[in-house]
Amino acid sequence: MSPAKIAIAVAVTMQAIAGTGGMKKVTGTSSAVAMVAVSPGTAPTNFPRTDLVTTFLTGIAGVNQMSTVTASEMLRLNTGIAPVPFANQNRLGIVGSLLSGGSDFAGFPNGRRPKDDIVDISLVAVMGGLCVANGNADALGFGAACNPSAVPLGNTAFSLHDGVDQAVVPFLPAFPYLNTPNAGALSN
Repeated sequence: MSPAKIAIAVAVTMQAIAGTGGMKKVTGTSSAVAMVAVSPGTAPTNFPRTDLVTTFLTGIAGVNQMSTVTASEMLRLNTGIAPVPFANQNRLGIVGSLLSGGSDFAGFPNGRRPKDDIVDISLVAVMGGLCVANGNADALGFGAACNPSAVPLGNTAFSLHDGVDQAVVPFLPAFPYLNTPNAGALSN
C-alpha cells in the first residue's frame, strides 16, 4: 500500500477513533472504511468491534481498566505498572510488547509516552491486530469473535505503518525527552 493511501486511511481512522460519532463509530465499520476503500477485503469481520471498545473506550482488564467501567474517551494510566526505561521502550507500546513477547505494558494505550507511535498502534488495532494477538482462546479478553479468522490481513495487520518511526529531531535519552523544537518561520 502506498504512503499516500496509508495517509488517507490514517486520517479517516484517526477521525473515527477520535469519537466523532461516539460509540457507533468505534463498534461499527467506520474506522476501517478507509482501509477497505484503499484495499478491499481487509477489514476485520468481528462485529461489534469489542476489541476497539476495550482498547479505546473501557480499558484493557489487568492493564488500564478501572474498577468502575464507563465507556469514555480518556487517557487511562495504571500507575501500578512499572515504567520501562526509555532505551527499552517499544514504540508500539502494548501491541509491540505482545508481538515480541516482552513486558513493556507501560505504553499506549496505558498512558502515553513520547516514544509511543500512536498512529501505528491505532492502525494495528483498527485493522484487527489485537484479534490476531487475542488468538482463539480469547487470551486478552476481547471476546470469542475477536480471533485470527476475523482478520483478513492476518499477521500482516501488525505490519501496518504510516512510514514515520520517530520525530525529525531525535528524542533525548532522559527527561524531558523532547528535544528543542525546530525553529518556526523567520521574520525579516
